[in-house]
Amino acid sequence: MHSTFRLTLVLAALGFLVSPSVVAAQGQSAIAGVARTAPGGTTYAALWLPGAVTPIDLGAGPGIPMALSDGGTVVGHAPTGSGDRAFRWDAITGLQWLTAGPASQAWDVNTAGTIVGSASQQASYLAGDPA
Repeated sequence: MHSTFRLTLVLAALGFLVSPSVVAAQGQSAIAGVARTAPGGTTYAALWLPGAVTPIDLGAGPGIPMALSDGGTVVGHAPTGSGDRAFRWDAITGLQWLTAGPASQAWDVNTAGTIVGSASQQASYLAGDPA
């Protein structure tokens, strides 16, 4: 059995993993997904690292991670009062909102940090490597 799959089953059994499958897995070292504060509790966008007892809260509220790069960057979207808003998270910069407007989603990120998604109902290039 693949180790990422085993970790997913353990997280689901503990009540932490909300999504029925892994949203994104970085090799075998990290998993991004939606977690709960406790079984039946509030949901939040999260990142599980090897050996961690609890996931890292990405700060995007009840956001949905869509991709995790080999460099450890997580992208996704979170609901706001007027629609979804795209986000980017990494361990160095933390949470960054990618657009000023509410109607956006980040779908994928590559190792170079290039993010693709949508904004205002059109496919878009959202952001590049901030360095």
